Amino acid sequence: MDQTLLLSGSVVALVLGAMVGSFLNVVVLRTAAHRSFVAGRSRCSHCGRTLSWYELIPVGSFILLGGKCRTCKKTLSVQYLLVEVITATAFALVWMRFGWSLMTVAAWLVTSILIIIAVYDARWSLIPDSFTMALAVAAISVLVLGSIDIPSTILGIAVGAGLFTLQYALSRGAWVGSGDILLGGVLGLLLGWRLMLGALGVSYILGALTTIPIFLRGGGKQMIAFGPFLALGSWVVWLWGAELWQWYLLHL
Repeated sequence: MDQTLLLSGSVVALVLGAMVGSFLNVVVLRTAAHRSFVAGRSRCSHCGRTLSWYELIPVGSFILLGGKCRTCKKTLSVQYLLVEVITATAFALVWMRFGWSLMTVAAWLVTSILIIIAVYDARWSLIPDSFTMALAVAAISVLVLGSIDIPSTILGIAVGAGLFTLQYALSRGAWVGSGDILLGGVLGLLLGWRLMLGALGVSYILGALTTIPIFLRGGGKQMIAFGPFLALGSWVVWLWGAELWQWYLLHL
């Protein structure tokens, strides 16, 4: 790809991703507060003041205001900045993978919902079924735009939901929640059984790398949501599963 086109496309994707990331924060926080995320002005979470347009510029406003409300000066959650930066980066990577196409739009939708699921589960150890069902619709759009391997898709759903159902039964809900079972099935729909197994492997590795140091520091009783690891592992394997497998074979 021409370097100029690569740079300009990446910038557009980054800006769009940051804007979408700002909206994803609204979805997460208002869903948790049982409020509509499609109506109503944004307000400071501390003093309740309605925010001006220049306080809602993705990434920039948070940095320029030092992560504090302009009025009450209380510190704002770093989640605002992190979600915007992560979404912007993810959108750029998706664009570099698929270019300008309908598949890119569908992949951005899948990516956005996975980010919502990961953030919500990380904060409240809960995955609302509405988010997972939205992911199912996005996954179907990806399958329609791509190629559907029906046997692999059906087996993927069975593998994703079945393995989490087994863990749920063995641990009586201590290891994973019912939301993980539904999410596993939907991710199996998106990935098919081969990539689903790879996604589970990557997710558990990421989870272990994160939780083991916490346990070693004496945080063994701390509950750690698995949803963020599952979302990230599935996203990575979905986009680069073939390349990761080739790399693994070459480095055996």
